[in-house]
Amino acid sequence: MASIEKRVAADGSISYRAKIRRAGELPLSKTFARLTDAKAWARDIEARSDRGFAIPSREQVMRLLSEAIDRWVDERLPELSPTD
Repeated sequence: MASIEKRVAADGSISYRAKIRRAGELPLSKTFARLTDAKAWARDIEARSDRGFAIPSREQVMRLLSEAIDRWVDERLPELSPTD
């Protein structure tokens, strides 16, 4: 379920942050100038999630991160090591 938070900046401007949290998925948030845009975005993301699209699980993101780190260590780290 989405929640929408009204935010007031130091200059008095108002924005709305839509936050979506679902079990097994990464939390998503986005800030909008208009409340209607925040609600529309939240509805769209939740509908996509219900259909099985768009929101990666925490396990998918962590797997991709570990693969990226391994690749960096294999490919880039040797370039940074001092050679004799």
